[in-house]
Amino acid sequence: MILSFIRLYITCSIHFNSANSQIMLDRKFVVENAAAVKQNCINRNLSVNIDKMMELETARRVKAQRVQDLNTEANAKSKLIGKAK
Repeated sequence: MILSFIRLYITCSIHFNSANSQIMLDRKFVVENAAAVKQNCINRNLSVNIDKMMELETARRVKAQRVQDLNTEANAKSKLIGKAK
């Protein structure tokens, strides 16, 4: 669900030869260049909430770390169960 919101916030409309098309910026690129992306969107008169995207990215990273920690814990307990048999 968080990833959907991130995609929503970083999808920008741009114009190529009078044709309106959309591009998706890489999440890592946006995080590493948030100020430049924000300024570029302002220059293009696009309403993109980069600050909200950064909040969501931080939340995503925290949750991903929690998942990794839980998987590590589950693997350790699984090994203990295997040894107990």
